[in-house]
Amino acid sequence: MENLNERLIKLKEKIEENKKVKEELKKLQIEIKREKEKLERFEKVLNKEKRDVEKLQKTGFNNLLYTILNKKEEKLSKEQEEYMAAKFKYEQCFQYVQQLKEKIYSSEHEIYELRNLELEYNNIIEEKERIILEKGDSDSKEIMDIREQIADMEAYVKKIREVVSVAWSVLYSMDTVINSLKDAKSWGTVDIIGSGAISTMVKHSHINKAEKDLYRVKDRMRELERQISYMQNFPMDIEYVDINIGKFATFADYFFDGLFADLYVQSKIEDFLKKVLDNYDKVEMLIRNLKRREEKVTSTIEELYRKKRHMVFDIR
Repeated sequence: MENLNERLIKLKEKIEENKKVKEELKKLQIEIKREKEKLERFEKVLNKEKRDVEKLQKTGFNNLLYTILNKKEEKLSKEQEEYMAAKFKYEQCFQYVQQLKEKIYSSEHEIYELRNLELEYNNIIEEKERIILEKGDSDSKEIMDIREQIADMEAYVKKIREVVSVAWSVLYSMDTVINSLKDAKSWGTVDIIGSGAISTMVKHSHINKAEKDLYRVKDRMRELERQISYMQNFPMDIEYVDINIGKFATFADYFFDGLFADLYVQSKIEDFLKKVLDNYDKVEMLIRNLKRREEKVTSTIEELYRKKRHMVFDIR
């Protein structure tokens, strides 16, 4: 194992050196972005000064005016000086950008080699861990305990993701119910105004669709309840909604078509919609809480992996 320890020490030193290169690369990338923006500004100024010089060199009204005033040479000399100054700034910046590009290329090449170093380092750590575990001493027991903790937590994260997946399916199925109830509410408003039998029929068709789609919501919610029962501190405070206007109210809405029946059905639609939307918000909140739990557990897993790696590295 002494040979493995020596290889690990050398690799770790190289990895630390290359990490510094990675930090330097980030600084270079920020700097080259800033310099490229400057280069664009210098190029615009350079092109403007070049056009000014070319205008004076061509025959035209301005050229003739400066010639008559005996100021053409003076003006041309001034424009050429400004052009040369702009050109000097542009070329300096261009050269610096090229140098930065070369440094970035070199850094990226070193970072690519870092991947190979880390892969080799991890392979040796795994090999050394296997040797330690075979000894069956106190070190191996401590490492085994950490491995078990990691395995338990990874299983827990997997369960969280399964529950989140089911919760999303509940939301997707709720969407169709919500849309149908919103359509029914809109047509209910039209019906109250006094549109006649067509609006009543369309309104009830949307209600019927919402009622049918609700069966899928209930199935998904039962599955969510089943999955969440394996979790801790995640109670299901969701009310099961039934969409049922009632036979008499439906009959009255169709055949009497009075304001009282229209208002009654509209109030029922709004009540159903509110309950479904409340459940939607609760499932969204459940997903957010599950994701926060996942992030917390994942962070703990990463910390345990780091602890185990350090332990394996330090054992002689």
